[in-house]
Amino acid sequence: FYFSANLLVVSGAPITRTLSVTGLSQGTITINAEPRGSVRLDTRKQIDARLAKTVHLKSAREIEFSVDGYNLTNAAYVWDVRVLTGRFNAPLAGTGPTTNLQAFLLPAQTLNPRIFRLGMNFRF
Repeated sequence: FYFSANLLVVSGAPITRTLSVTGLSQGTITINAEPRGSVRLDTRKQIDARLAKTVHLKSAREIEFSVDGYNLTNAAYVWDVRVLTGRFNAPLAGTGPTTNLQAFLLPAQTLNPRIFRLGMNFRF
């Protein structure tokens, strides 16, 4: 039998809040609303493991059966978020009131849930 485990700990990615300004003569622009990297995502902690058994056959042939487990703690880690704070209509455009579409820190992508994979290898 073979057993291996992997503990992955990664600091959260730095993100920057942005603001989209519309209605300007040069078009829509996106600006940083805070200094770059002023907000960090949570630290990612993930445990993966593998259990395998090799059966030796005749003539140097063998079969290996394995079970792999990913994200065994079933961590719901968010690894990508929306960074746009909102949309602001410039007063010079005369297009009406300010439109604010809050999206900052809304999850965009998350880590997959707990996954198990069964495998078999035949070596000859």
